[in-house]
Amino acid sequence: MHSRDYYVRLPSHALSAIEFEHLHSAHDDAVLDDALQAHDQHTQWAGSTEWQGQGANPAVSLAWDWVVRADGEVRLLGVVPPRTNVQVIDRKGYDLPQDQAIPHLLNLIESLPWRTKVLQACRQSRH
Repeated sequence: MHSRDYYVRLPSHALSAIEFEHLHSAHDDAVLDDALQAHDQHTQWAGSTEWQGQGANPAVSLAWDWVVRADGEVRLLGVVPPRTNVQVIDRKGYDLPQDQAIPHLLNLIESLPWRTKVLQACRQSRH
């Protein structure tokens, strides 16, 4: 069901058909270091989150880094691109280069309620 390189190849329009569920969000000091090195001095928390395609066969996973700024704004941290086993393909079935595939992944990420999950993880780690 998957390719030899273990990527799940999908056209961009198929991404929106996958129902994703939250697996894990957690604070990560290494991500905080990345944010500070990217000159985001107003970062209060930083970490990563991972989501999985519910019932997707083969399994689809998507993870990315985030920051919570001092004013409470939750942002995707773009220093490292999203991590996924999805390879977005074009209409002919060819792999899109990373710089063309990333906008499709970012659109997918923005369609998920990830900011709420990140804030919940931050609250839990404070206690």
